[in-house]
Amino acid sequence: MDLISILSLETWVLLVISLVLLYRYGTRNHDVFKKQGIPGPKPLPFLGTLMNYYKAPPSYDKVMEMEYLDMVLSETLRLYSITDRLQRVCKQVVEMDGVFIPKGSVVIIPMFSLHCDPQYWPEPEEFRPEMY
Repeated sequence: MDLISILSLETWVLLVISLVLLYRYGTRNHDVFKKQGIPGPKPLPFLGTLMNYYKAPPSYDKVMEMEYLDMVLSETLRLYSITDRLQRVCKQVVEMDGVFIPKGSVVIIPMFSLHCDPQYWPEPEEFRPEMY
């Protein structure tokens, strides 16, 4: 079977339009990042920047240079924490802001409440890596 004869004219027109739009808007993210001052190579149409990653695996030094990656990971862990709470055992008697915590008590720190507190994070529900 021949592929050209299987697909109708309308299908080919839609395919060509889709490819033209993909080519036209495929590099839009690069322009957005460039306006924000985020460096990076200009992506190739259809392939993005995947070709650069297959040349060699990223080294430790290259990953350490990716500052925006670090900001994105930190913001992701703030919004979607790995754990829901921290538990610590009090090793000595503590009084803090009028609250008495005896020795040997388990103190629970709720991570989500801390990470979504507007006192510490402006607009805590927003994903904004630039805060770091």
